Amino acid sequence: MKDLNHEPDFDPALEHELRKLAPAPVKERLLERMENALTHDTLSVQPAQHPARNWRLWVMPATAVAGITLMALLAPQSPTPEVTKTIAPQDSLPTVAETEGEPIELFPVRRNNEVVDAVHEGIIQVPGQAPYRKVRVQVMDSMEWIAPDGVTRVEYQVPREEHLLVPMEIR
Repeated sequence: MKDLNHEPDFDPALEHELRKLAPAPVKERLLERMENALTHDTLSVQPAQHPARNWRLWVMPATAVAGITLMALLAPQSPTPEVTKTIAPQDSLPTVAETEGEPIELFPVRRNNEVVDAVHEGIIQVPGQAPYRKVRVQVMDSMEWIAPDGVTRVEYQVPREEHLLVPMEIR
């Protein structure tokens, strides 16, 4: 294979042909049109305005500020008791808590069980039965209550751990 990084050999015949080449002469009509275009363009150019005076640059920021202001003014300040009652489960009863001697009525809003970790702890063989896979599951139970006025909110989290035996299928 030929080395591509190597410069080509000097060819005197090719060099002689290249030296004979010359650019085509420029037509007088083309030079007149170019000169005419240059003189007319320089006369019609307007002086540049200061960017702060251009109203188009202010439209997008002003629109964004107006949108944010409307969202802040029209956003609900606190949830109404009707909304929290529809969120609360049907069969749950309100809980009464006391703060500074005054009872507060709280409604359950959310209950969640989140699996934090699951660890496979091996296989258990019971004589006469299919084998079982032993799994340890760590769960975080969380509950949340809210007052009808929306001001008081109570969150409660309880970690727990479960040990499960999952039957395995043998084929």
